[in-house]
Amino acid sequence: MQICLQLYHQLHVCPFGCRYAVRKVVFSPHAETILASCSYDMTVRLWDIAAPEDSQLRVWDHHTEFAVGLDFSSLSEGMLASTGWDEMTYFWNQRENAR
Repeated sequence: MQICLQLYHQLHVCPFGCRYAVRKVVFSPHAETILASCSYDMTVRLWDIAAPEDSQLRVWDHHTEFAVGLDFSSLSEGMLASTGWDEMTYFWNQRENAR
């Protein structure tokens, strides 16, 4: 599965490693090339589209049902939250594997 993103009039192709549909993709408000995705394969993934050959930075797989919601913190750089059908909300620090 691949997604094409147009950023500053340049086309970037990011290979997604998800086995099922990607539910949501959000860009970081603090870093223009960082984005996160959540998927029906129960994962949350962090990407850097500035390096499309090895763009996946991190994978979190703590959800036990579909991951359906995702957003970056606008106040705390590097923090994001995800939610899923498992009725859990996880808080992630992109610099650590912390929840």
